[in-house]
Amino acid sequence: MEQKLTILKPFFEDPNKKFSIRQLSRILKINHTTIRQHLNKMVKEEILSLKKEGVYSFYRITLSKKTLNLKLYYNLEKIRTSHIIEEIEKLYDFPIIVLFGSFSSA
Repeated sequence: MEQKLTILKPFFEDPNKKFSIRQLSRILKINHTTIRQHLNKMVKEEILSLKKEGVYSFYRITLSKKTLNLKLYYNLEKIRTSHIIEEIEKLYDFPIIVLFGSFSSA
């Protein structure tokens, strides 16, 4: 799961962009063979879509329910690891709830 989220990070950060295997390999500093294996699995799981343009293959994130759940998990992990909750708790002596944009309606 952790490796999947690592590979999906560029897609989550820029959901309208398409990426080639080589681009992802450079961005993530992971071997292109490893990335290809994970991308092919995620295409089968309908998390990513594959489009061939000439000799190049480009991957783009889909809007499936599974993808949205992964994005939600990714965002929650990002909030948790940023330690923003702890910083807010230091400022206030009473319990609080922090709502972030679309998370408040989900």
